[in-house]
Amino acid sequence: LFSEHGTNLVRARLWHNPTWTDYSTLADVKKTFARAKEAGMATLLDIHYSDEWADPGKQNIPAAWEKIEDEDELAEAVYQYTHDVLSELHREGLMPAFVQVGNETNSGMLKRKVKLDWPRDAKLFNAGIKAVRDVAKKTHTAPKVILHVAQPENTGWWFREAQENGVTDFDVIGISYYAQWSEFS
Repeated sequence: LFSEHGTNLVRARLWHNPTWTDYSTLADVKKTFARAKEAGMATLLDIHYSDEWADPGKQNIPAAWEKIEDEDELAEAVYQYTHDVLSELHREGLMPAFVQVGNETNSGMLKRKVKLDWPRDAKLFNAGIKAVRDVAKKTHTAPKVILHVAQPENTGWWFREAQENGVTDFDVIGISYYAQWSEFS
């Protein structure tokens, strides 16, 4: 239906291991991407790195990683998970055109406390980005990396600070806009 009306991109969210729904699982993403591909549409994978909604006020660590305290070990989990997901999608002919590393990450990602901690968060973002780049190189594909925040008023400071902290290897700035919560309504 969307393709017939001119839509050319499908964005699918991926939760790590949601126990409360059958949607936004890897199986659901595959089904969505297969349908999109059949309709001639490009795809965007939005990796939440959580078992549920990730947004500026909530970036919960997935249950499988809850006990990981070491930042390097957590970054390795992000890398391996991203690498595994993209490798599996590629094997099934479903490599997305875009990969969003985190969702509405104004406060960073994988948090016990919702507060931006750039040295820690930069390590996590860069682990996800590196996984995308490594899979792309191995598979001879070229998915674009998206970093994503909520609300236009947060793009300037967030991306300036990201770059100051070494998060520089991305292709697209993604923005959610909710008029009721924005300074720009």
